[in-house]
Amino acid sequence: MKPYSMFMVVVFVFVTGNVSAELYKWVDENGVAHYSNVAPPADQDASVKVESKGGAMPAAGKSNNLGDVLKSYKKDEIKNKLDDIEKRSNRSGSKKSDTMADYYDSKIKRLEIRLQDAKEDLKKVERESYSDARYHNEKVESRKKRVRNLEFEINEAIQKYQEAKYGN
Repeated sequence: MKPYSMFMVVVFVFVTGNVSAELYKWVDENGVAHYSNVAPPADQDASVKVESKGGAMPAAGKSNNLGDVLKSYKKDEIKNKLDDIEKRSNRSGSKKSDTMADYYDSKIKRLEIRLQDAKEDLKKVERESYSDARYHNEKVESRKKRVRNLEFEINEAIQKYQEAKYGN
């Protein structure tokens, strides 16, 4: 065996040694579940600790703690999202209208940027030359339609912004 090949085999053996990982889950005093690969703070008890020492994976049919932890994490994440939605819906009417006005204001700004990009794209397509005039006309018309649709969306967003802001 060549010395370089032998060296590479030795390096490969040392580089692919055992790997260890841990996953912790704990619940704080507010009832919020935390997941981390770092041990929980000293005053918190780790409710689940999963260790992997690089051994064989458990059989697919058997229940494993990591799968349970991930399911629990997804449930907690969905619960948090539902709580956020409920909190938003419980806000007072004036805050809600301000929030909606802010939403439509940012939507108008995003649509205006998209409209500007669409107009630039339309100009670029109009300047292009094609041997097939019908294809070129279809391409130009599709870009014009995009511009019209964006202008329509902006007008709708402006109306909704005014309704949310001024109650018209």
